[in-house]
Amino acid sequence: MQVKLHRHYRIAAYLVFFSSVMILGNYLLHQGKSIGNNPTFGLESALLMAIIGYFIMLGKDWSKFVLSFIATISLFSLVNLSGEFEHFPLFVILNVTSIAAQLLADVFLFMVPKSQQ
Repeated sequence: MQVKLHRHYRIAAYLVFFSSVMILGNYLLHQGKSIGNNPTFGLESALLMAIIGYFIMLGKDWSKFVLSFIATISLFSLVNLSGEFEHFPLFVILNVTSIAAQLLADVFLFMVPKSQQ
């Protein structure tokens, strides 16, 4: 028997999948550049976002807290992006878009009523 989920779970999951695609695109476009020290960090981040999106699509309530933690940590990366805008403007735009999608997905997850969880 399939339980009907609240529509905010589906919207949040699609936003997280969108964020995952932005991270993957960012990795593929700037793979050879000297952004970051770990060459596979972009792939790992995209995979983590896709897994979180999958759990959100299943309706797991704990995923909103994990996403909140990751989105909060991602906000700290915005401090370093101001100097990168001159050299890598597309990198900054994709990164900001990805963080905005994560935060918007988090808002949708916290808007789910308790009776629908």
